[in-house]
Amino acid sequence: MERLGSIWRCTVSYSVHRYDYCNGLMPMLSRKLIASMVVVALLMPLFVMAASITVKTDKSEYYPGSTVKISGTAPPGTNVAIQVKDPAGTTVWVDQKTADSNGAFSSTFKLKNNAKLGTYTVTASSAVGKATTNFKVVSKPGPPPPPPTSPEQKAKNAISLAEKEISCAEELLDALADFMNVSDFRSKLEEAKTKLASAKQELNSGNYEKAYNLAITARELAEDAWKSAVDYAKQLIKDIIEELEKSEDPVIQKLLEMINEILEKSFSSGCSAVVIKDAFMYAKAAENLTKISEYEKKAEEAEKIRKELEDKISELESKIEELESCKSDLEQKLASLEDENAKLQFIAEEYNKTKSEYDKLKEEKAKLEEDVNSLQSKINALTAEIASLKERQYLMLIIGLIIGAAIAALAVKFTKK
Repeated sequence: MERLGSIWRCTVSYSVHRYDYCNGLMPMLSRKLIASMVVVALLMPLFVMAASITVKTDKSEYYPGSTVKISGTAPPGTNVAIQVKDPAGTTVWVDQKTADSNGAFSSTFKLKNNAKLGTYTVTASSAVGKATTNFKVVSKPGPPPPPPTSPEQKAKNAISLAEKEISCAEELLDALADFMNVSDFRSKLEEAKTKLASAKQELNSGNYEKAYNLAITARELAEDAWKSAVDYAKQLIKDIIEELEKSEDPVIQKLLEMINEILEKSFSSGCSAVVIKDAFMYAKAAENLTKISEYEKKAEEAEKIRKELEDKISELESKIEELESCKSDLEQKLASLEDENAKLQFIAEEYNKTKSEYDKLKEEKAKLEEDVNSLQSKINALTAEIASLKERQYLMLIIGLIIGAAIAALAVKFTKK
């Protein structure tokens, strides 16, 4: 900013000297204008400072899960983008604010309970500039060590914790029994109950150390029972949602997000793990929604098939109408054929009547044919005889002609002599 102010002052100084040097060549440049430029040059650094942006946090150190308050200044009405990054450079908070009439802005967010430890960077950006600040996230100091307890009280405390662990484990198994087989986990829990009963007996007998050890064993068995049940339940849920992750249904995707949030949780006891039942319910709901979606698709396909069948039925009805029309024509033709058949039956009856006459005529015809054949034989014989007689007649005629010719020749010969 000082450098910018110096540039302006140098510019004005040059202008003044230039004016003196020209001495009248710039008559339009008055002394008032020069004075105004000098004032602007002197006030310019203040304007630049007024247009800057600042940012800070209410504390320099926070614990995981704490609320971080961010505040800063910027020119009134300026839009400020706020970004917070963790030590790994991952953005954990983003906000957009507008500086009020006094040039102030603020933003608040809460750190996660498992927030990373280390230095966080806060950046405030706007059109007039950018500002950053840092804060640290440190681990909470542990609770003060408990006062020393007597062996009896130590055993009682262990028994109390074991009872609570067993009760929570039993509550969890009861909740999961509707969704999966918990018999193996119940067996382990029954073993824990047996150990707890033995611990109480030893406590009543004054064997505090043995009671303590039995109570610890009972608690470990109960803890192992509910943790094993949770692991098994998570695996079952993952198996259920494995196919559901392919779905694009926004409702199913939201259910899957809720399920994954539950599956990613770390449970400190069986009581807190009861929420795994909700994950089962969400998974079943998502599965049912998927089935409904499949049923809807099948219904659409069935509707499509129904429409196709309706079209085919319509076609068949048209064909049936055509067939009925053909049937009517055939019935007419059948009636005509029946008339023809009646005529044929009449003809057949007439034929049967004339058949006997025909047979008689046939017999007579056969006899006539025999007679004709006999006559034909006789005619043939006569014809042969006639032909023979004709041949003889011709021969006699020829002989007569020859004899006549010879006699004539002799007569002529004798005449000449």
